[in-house]
Amino acid sequence: MLDNLLVCIGAQKAGTSWLHSILSKDPRFARASKEFENVKEIHYFDYLYDNKANHINSWRAYYLIEMILKRGQSMQPVIGDYLHHEFENSFQKYANAGNFFPVKRFHKLTAELNDAWYESMLECQEGEEFSLDITPDYSVIGTEGFSHMKQVSDNLKLVFILRNPVERAWSGVLQDKKGRPGGVKAFLEQDDIDLDQIYKECTEGLNIGARTNYKKTIEAVHAAGLQDELLVLFYDDISEHPEEFIDTIYDFIGMDNSTLKTDEYVADLSKKVYATEGKKSIPAELEQRLKAYYKDMLMELKYKYNLEFPESWLHYYQMV
Repeated sequence: MLDNLLVCIGAQKAGTSWLHSILSKDPRFARASKEFENVKEIHYFDYLYDNKANHINSWRAYYLIEMILKRGQSMQPVIGDYLHHEFENSFQKYANAGNFFPVKRFHKLTAELNDAWYESMLECQEGEEFSLDITPDYSVIGTEGFSHMKQVSDNLKLVFILRNPVERAWSGVLQDKKGRPGGVKAFLEQDDIDLDQIYKECTEGLNIGARTNYKKTIEAVHAAGLQDELLVLFYDDISEHPEEFIDTIYDFIGMDNSTLKTDEYVADLSKKVYATEGKKSIPAELEQRLKAYYKDMLMELKYKYNLEFPESWLHYYQMV
């Protein structure tokens, strides 16, 4: 079990890459990206509780192939034991022979995905105080997923960054089009964009719609008994008050970050990480339909959970 675990559960396209880049500058956080450089998102709990999610094995396969290509024939006995189901018994043999690092790495890339594996990815070493997992897809794992998450740490803290849901949904649409023929540019240049289909994706879809359903996520966290361990923040504050935004997270987990605040660190707070290609105003008709749809959700969140939305949201959705 992990002593202290900070998990950012979303939302997608709401500054989570920026948050990872900032917190990664603090050596007191244990995180997967220390060993697997490009792994910001572990995807363990969405693998277990979102049937179609397999991101975790995609990144494991990438690093496994890279390792085999880099180390070549030296990996043959390790892989041979693994294929012969003798890897666990021979683990110590390779460690004693001075091959502990590659064997340990191979094990993380091929072992059964369970709580012990997850904890091995994030266990704190000397000087580290908090394990860190930033995986926006955790927003859809439901009550069962959050209840499970509670079992892997003595001290679990959750951060949920909300972005204006209309903007988040449209950003999700553009992100989805990046992998299609012609990318975002071709999509935006269409004369006959199917607004009905996009509206359905943004409100009912298993990808965009589900990941913009803040109400369902927060309800699941509360149902899992984690309401006191949840910090809700707003994407707007990353650009408007980045230092205060980060300070709020450190205060929430009980860590002091004052010694980190060099001129370079403070300057980095104002840098954006990853911008969706081809940003363009959402079609007016779609925007009005989505505003009406999401206003009801926000009104319920405001009064049921006492959320104080940014002033710009209140005016945008005519909630004042």
